[in-house]
This record gives sequence, C-alpha cells and structure tokens, in this order.
Amino acid sequence: MKRLVVSILVVSLLLAPIIVSAQEDDTTVENGMMVNILLSAFPNLLTENLIRDLRADGYGYGEIAIICIIASQSGKDLTEVINYAKENNLGWGEVARYFGVKLSKVGLVINPQDRGDSAGIMYLLRERYRVSNAEVYRLRLQGLKLSDILVSYELYSRLDPQNKNPELLQNILRAREERKEWRRIIDQVSNAGQITQIKEENKVKGQEKVQQQIQQQTQQQTQQQTQQQSHSEQHGPSGGKR
Repeated sequence: MKRLVVSILVVSLLLAPIIVSAQEDDTTVENGMMVNILLSAFPNLLTENLIRDLRADGYGYGEIAIICIIASQSGKDLTEVINYAKENNLGWGEVARYFGVKLSKVGLVINPQDRGDSAGIMYLLRERYRVSNAEVYRLRLQGLKLSDILVSYELYSRLDPQNKNPELLQNILRAREERKEWRRIIDQVSNAGQITQIKEENKVKGQEKVQQQIQQQTQQQTQQQTQQQSHSEQHGPSGGKR
C-alpha cells in the first residue's frame, strides 16, 4: 500500500507544473506548457515574465527559442539581439550572421513567412525530444499543429522520462488528433501514468520475490552441505564415530 501511495505521489510531482483547473481554456493550458518548455530549454536566459513580455510584443514561441540560440551561441544578451533586429528591421537569419552564428550548424532553416517560428519549434522537438523531421511531417499530415506535437512530447517526457511506455505517447497524440482539450488529455494521461507506475512496482515486487526465493534456496543448499560435511567429519568414511 505504501508503494502504491508513493507511485501516485511521483506521478503527481511530475505533472505538478501542468496541473490545470477546469476553468482554464485550451489556449491558456497550451500557453502554460509552452512557457514551461522554454524555461526548461533555456533556464539561464529566460524567466516567465520575460517570455510573457516577448509574447506581448508579438514574438512566437519558436522565435523566442531562436533568439535564445543566437544569444547563447554568440555570448550576447537577449536584449542586444532583439534590439539589433528591431533597429535594423532584419530577419533572424540576418541577425544570426551579424553576431557570427551559423544557424544551419544547429539545423535551423528560417522560413521568412512565419519569422522562423516553425524552425524554432522544430529545433526544440529535435534537440529536446529527439523527434526527426520526417516524424514531425508525418504528424503534420495527420492534422496536428507544431504546438500540438511539442506539447504532446513534453507531456510524455514528464510522465515517462525513461521512455518505458511509448504507447502512452501515441495515446496523447491520438487524443489531440481527435481534438480533445489539453485539460482532458492531462487527466487521462495522469491516470494512465499512475497505472504504469503501479505495474512497474508490481514488476519490481515480482523480481524481489524471485530473488528472495533464490537466496533462500542457496541458504538451504549451503546448510545441507555444511551438515553433510559435519556428519562426515564426525563418523568418518566407515560410518562409525572417530
């Protein structure tokens, strides 16, 4: 029973930053998840307030990721990168070249039509979750937005950090394809995660039981061998006492 309670607590802690109330709409939940993803990806560059300020100024989440990449690669401050882009009305590819950063080296190809927002999200998917471009395109063909894919992988990585239950990821993606709200999906995967944890605990219990049985058998065999040796020493080879 103690292990069951611990398992549920572990899942709750993993999902703590994304627990949502019934009043939050889908956009609010998704925005909260995207903020958490960026904070995890660039902890030394971003704060929650800074992300919200950049969003208020019209920057997309993928754009913010690109700004962070340029800043971290060049050793410049985020503000300096942003101000240079504003003052010269330049795209992020041109800004990166000015600061001596080759975005192609980190697999970034800027699309001027969306100001690089898609490229930034693709970068996060590839670097944080090892999702190939081919897999992203496949999921896009199934009707998922880039933000859907990114949030789905973030949910799965928190719930199953050791990637022991890939079926859970497919369930999350499938639910989003069916246009289910994030709040409902989070409730479902939270319950599934508890079940996974319980199964894992039961598996460990079974392994421990087998190990105990082996140890008991080994101890019994050792005791029998000791008794036989003692008997032989007392009675000798002819069977009589010495």
